[in-house]
Amino acid sequence: MWTIFLTGLMMTVIFQPLSWAGSGGFNGIWLLTRDHKLDGVLAPIPEKDEITLPIRMNSHHNKFSGEYVDTSNDSIFSGETYVARGTTSIVFFQYDQTFYAIHNGRQTGDGCFTGTWYSSGNFSGDFELRKQQK
Repeated sequence: MWTIFLTGLMMTVIFQPLSWAGSGGFNGIWLLTRDHKLDGVLAPIPEKDEITLPIRMNSHHNKFSGEYVDTSNDSIFSGETYVARGTTSIVFFQYDQTFYAIHNGRQTGDGCFTGTWYSSGNFSGDFELRKQQK
């Protein structure tokens, strides 16, 4: 009886498709870069765009939250990752009392996501979210 149970449990674990990045996979500092031209090419202009803004992230399974580091901006970030058919997709929101933005993209490398963003005030563009190297 126990052999059948353990065999079934092992088969479930082995063949269970993962639907998230590992628990804690987003913990640490991530760098957000955005431009303000929605064209599929991230080309930020230092005087105009947001370049490598650090965000302290916390995560559990496929959900994460974060906040800017060392800035007076009190935005909150909240999002999720999804894995299917070999692709990891990401969606996350940034919001405070008077601003919101949604980011939608995919993983393009180890610790790197790229995509597009849209916000209140009719702003939009391309973004990259990259894990800070230690």
